[in-house]
Amino acid sequence: MIICHCNTVSDNALKDAARQGAATPGQAYKKMGVKACCGKCSKAAHKIISDEQNCMV
Repeated sequence: MIICHCNTVSDNALKDAARQGAATPGQAYKKMGVKACCGKCSKAAHKIISDEQNCMV
């Protein structure tokens, strides 16, 4: 599912970034070579990353 429409970032891409050590949406987007634009995805992206990190523990 697309989470960030500005950059076409999916939930799977965010999960992959979290598995690679990204702890925030900003860190995840940096790993993908994009930047957050409007910020509407921030809350959902943060939840996806946080949930993924909790699964890795």
